[in-house]
Amino acid sequence: MTKPTLRKSRKGHVDGTDSASNVFATSEGPLLPAHLSLRKDDRPFWDAIIRARARDEWGRVELVLAWQLAQTQGDIKTIRNSIERGDRDELDESGFPSVRAAAAYVGTLIAQQLTLMRALQMVGTVVGDPVDQIPRRKAEREAEQTINKLKAKSKVTDKEAGAEEDPLLAL
Repeated sequence: MTKPTLRKSRKGHVDGTDSASNVFATSEGPLLPAHLSLRKDDRPFWDAIIRARARDEWGRVELVLAWQLAQTQGDIKTIRNSIERGDRDELDESGFPSVRAAAAYVGTLIAQQLTLMRALQMVGTVVGDPVDQIPRRKAEREAEQTINKLKAKSKVTDKEAGAEEDPLLAL
């Protein structure tokens, strides 16, 4: 007869959201570029923006735009909260002489937010619905892979034949 063994209990509290955020932060994929930093209040916006696309679809320039969008959304939230509280001292410290000036600045930030979202193609376009964007991106990736294969094959055959590069593949 074998003696039953008991499992050791874990010490400490395990929080699912912390674990999930740690996995998200350490997993492969686009991270915040090293030369940029996020403010504490901008982190939820950054996470939501990054989750809007597959990780392999984020380029370096798009990550900078996503960082700018997260900062803009954080600023909108902060200023709107100040306006809602009606704290004139806080608005004055932020550089707004009146509630009207703060509200006008929020309008400017919203316009900037829309411009950044258009640049990231995160809103619908005249051509089609955002649902159509996913197949388009997939087709673009496949086309790029095909072009790279053709270029590689062309270089190998050109070296063998001693010919110059094909002008049709000079993309």
